[in-house]
Amino acid sequence: MPIAISASRRDGARWWRQATIEARAVRLTTTVVAISCVAAAVSAVRSIPLHISLNYNEGWNAYHAMELVHGDRLYPANPRFFFNNYPPLSFYVMASLGRHLGDPIVAGRWSSLAAFMAWTGLLVPISGALGARKHDASAAAALFAANMLLFTEYVGINDPEFLGHATAAVGLLLLVGHPTSLWRIVTCGTLFTTALFVKHSLIVLPVACIVWLATIDRRATLVLATALATTLVIGVLWCIWMFGPGFIGQLAAPRAFIVARAAGKSSMWALRLAVPLAITIAMALRFSNDPGVRFGVAYATIAAASAVMLIGGDGVNGNVFFDAVWALCCCSAIGLRHMPATHPDPESARRRLYAGLLVAPLVGAVALLVLPGQPGHGWGRARGNAAATAHEVTMIASHPGPALCEELALCFWAGKSAEVDFFNWRQHTLQGVRRADELAQLLEQRYFSIVQLDVPGRPLGQEFVTALGRNYQIVNEDGDYRLLVPR
Repeated sequence: MPIAISASRRDGARWWRQATIEARAVRLTTTVVAISCVAAAVSAVRSIPLHISLNYNEGWNAYHAMELVHGDRLYPANPRFFFNNYPPLSFYVMASLGRHLGDPIVAGRWSSLAAFMAWTGLLVPISGALGARKHDASAAAALFAANMLLFTEYVGINDPEFLGHATAAVGLLLLVGHPTSLWRIVTCGTLFTTALFVKHSLIVLPVACIVWLATIDRRATLVLATALATTLVIGVLWCIWMFGPGFIGQLAAPRAFIVARAAGKSSMWALRLAVPLAITIAMALRFSNDPGVRFGVAYATIAAASAVMLIGGDGVNGNVFFDAVWALCCCSAIGLRHMPATHPDPESARRRLYAGLLVAPLVGAVALLVLPGQPGHGWGRARGNAAATAHEVTMIASHPGPALCEELALCFWAGKSAEVDFFNWRQHTLQGVRRADELAQLLEQRYFSIVQLDVPGRPLGQEFVTALGRNYQIVNEDGDYRLLVPR
């Protein structure tokens, strides 16, 4: 008896020492990752109320939100020069919040930040339901937040990306806990469809869930597919009834594809996510019978494949990799429980895994310090500064009549109406849907009282450049923006 008690105490002491070492490793990992993105997080919050354009989409989204407020047509069948290739739900959210905050751009930024925090936080209970331990899931959530803050500019900008992902993640949380519960599956399908009407590119998670459920319960798979299809058809029919046939035509707008861009961007994200990617591949090879592992691997595989196919689209940003980043971080949380179990020294293996997870965000933090031009909320994130932007907005507002702005937020804050969506207009001309000289003709007529262009700006075609040089002259340039008025 004393021998048994003594052995039990030794085992308990050994377990306590191992648990303490592991807990310290987890805390260290999570703390270092969090510290690496503090500056970016502070910058994101600080920039929300500022009248500085953080992204092309900010002014574009604000104009469409105001169309709802003013009762204008959200999806005209034959748009002039301003287009709408996003579904409507985010515009309703921005219009509603904008009424209370006084500015739909600021409202959209707060919405984006809140949705980002929700999506990041949901990674913890979802990973836990799939088999991860809480501290591993917390470390994975910190890793995800670091990737978003250090490598992207989406946190806290007026764009519906995170709102859509957070909505879908609530549905996923309902599903993974009880994947055969009828009401949970139907509710999950409804939330997935809701996310699609926030941003219609968020199809990866629903597909992954259908693939995963097919390995668990065919009835559940059929129920989810039926719920998705039914709510999607109802939503599309409602939108056509509300907005007319232009809804379908505008969402299917053309876009050029650049193969070299796809290869470069995909390689860059693969390097950033090398450690979570390695964990996911190892899990797929060793623990494919575990339901949580099967979900994580299915989600990560489909998300990565989809991102690689889409990233070559002209104007497509790193947001197409967000599903893959989230899925790989989720797989890391699950893997940190499973992987060391097959190693002769489990605790040593786990510590090495935690150390590896530190690499990506730390490299990102160093990159932000060494390379000021990196995207994100830190150095070089905003174009211009508040004082310069205020001066340019005042100049635009002081010229009566239509204004042409490449950075749409400036014209929006100047109280000008929406005239030209530069990006989508360029895509239409590249695809031959519209003639490039249509806009050039307005410049020849000196239709715009003032023109704002970015420096260096996007390629706008030779017809535009020639007509602009012949009829307009520069009156202000600050390194980020250029203002021109008729000669």
